[in-house]
Amino acid sequence: MEKLGINGLQLIAQIVNFGIIFFILYKFTYKTILKVLGDREKRIRESIENSEKIKKELEQIEETKADELSKARKEADRVVKEAEKIGEDERKRIIEAAKEEASELVKKELKNFEEKQKTLEKEMREQTVELSITITRHLVKEFMDIKDQEKLTDRAIEQLKHLEGKTND
Repeated sequence: MEKLGINGLQLIAQIVNFGIIFFILYKFTYKTILKVLGDREKRIRESIENSEKIKKELEQIEETKADELSKARKEADRVVKEAEKIGEDERKRIIEAAKEEASELVKKELKNFEEKQKTLEKEMREQTVELSITITRHLVKEFMDIKDQEKLTDRAIEQLKHLEGKTND
């Protein structure tokens, strides 16, 4: 071995030293290192499991969120449709009330118009009678004597009484 450049004694000393160091390291640090590595592996495994759990929970949350959003949209649509229906009903009610009010106003104005018309007709009759009486007086004074005038006056009074009876009915 010396031809190879290896000193036998030194090689044995190094092997013994290596064995001693290996034994010391194995006895005191190997178990600790294995324990640390085992703990680390366990933590990594737990982290991976936790991340998978979190990932699944996130997926469930996303699904729940999507469901809730869908429900909220449906509810919002329902509320909007209900509000539109209520608005349409209110609009119809207002239009109907306005029509009724307009109808009442038309009836009231028509009644007022008819009353005014009756009043005007009555006034015109009275004025016509007065005018007829005045004209008749003038004509009678010019063309008839007193006796004929009295007969004509009596006949006219009877006819007026008869006419007034008909207009009051």
